[in-house]
Amino acid sequence: MVRVAAGDADLVSGLLWVDEPQGIEERTDGDDVVLVAGFASHDDAAVAATRLAELASDAAPGIEVVAADDESWRDAWRPHAKPVRVGRLLVVPVGPDDAAPVVEDGDGTTVLAIDAGRAFTAGSHPTTRLVLAEVERTLGGLDAPTVLDVGCGSGVLAIAAARLGAATVTAIDIDPAALDATVANADRNGVADVVDVRPTPLADLSGQYDLVVANLLHSTIIELAPALAARVAPEGRLVLSGLLSHQWVDAVFHLGRWYAEAVTTEDGWVAVRLSR
Repeated sequence: MVRVAAGDADLVSGLLWVDEPQGIEERTDGDDVVLVAGFASHDDAAVAATRLAELASDAAPGIEVVAADDESWRDAWRPHAKPVRVGRLLVVPVGPDDAAPVVEDGDGTTVLAIDAGRAFTAGSHPTTRLVLAEVERTLGGLDAPTVLDVGCGSGVLAIAAARLGAATVTAIDIDPAALDATVANADRNGVADVVDVRPTPLADLSGQYDLVVANLLHSTIIELAPALAARVAPEGRLVLSGLLSHQWVDAVFHLGRWYAEAVTTEDGWVAVRLSR
């Protein structure tokens, strides 16, 4: 639990997302904001608290970090969740029992119904929006492309690719909860026959894809850089995010000889589209 001045809430929330919490709830408390971040374990929470103190020491001095065992945050986002529009995509947060509006509106909007569950974002984080925009831009110029989503989470990126015309989408994650969420959301959106959900680690995956997307931590992207590059077809594209504005150049450097075709930013976060 982090108490922070209201003006620093967005910055500190962004810094918290670096360590991939299962969710963040924002509570107003007078002139302050309390951010309640949940992690899979106490060890993960301790690492995040230490890193946050280091990252925020200059940007948001005076923050107060307190350990809490409050589980109420896990579903607190649901009443406040709002649809998110990215280009012609409209991501609509739904509950596990809600009907899915798998329709194309008259204005060309493609609706994605996503149950973020207790562990994932349904498109509200800047990195997700940035990658969704790049997926739409990239797939718009390809005929029946193949797509790989590395670290699929709720499946929103994989499902967007399928709804935007991908011939096949392979969605991989090592977290069983992510795999379950992606399977359920693919079925909800009518693309279960297009989205192939696998527990396969990236290093064990074969084949190449017209588009590879990886919305991951900076350190994870560096660790996976050779395997990510190997999965991109010769004329394909690689989209990376989960990167703060000062991290993307270093991430690209670890890939080798790649060209940054586009760099987009939102709230200090970056997505970069790359080609060989």
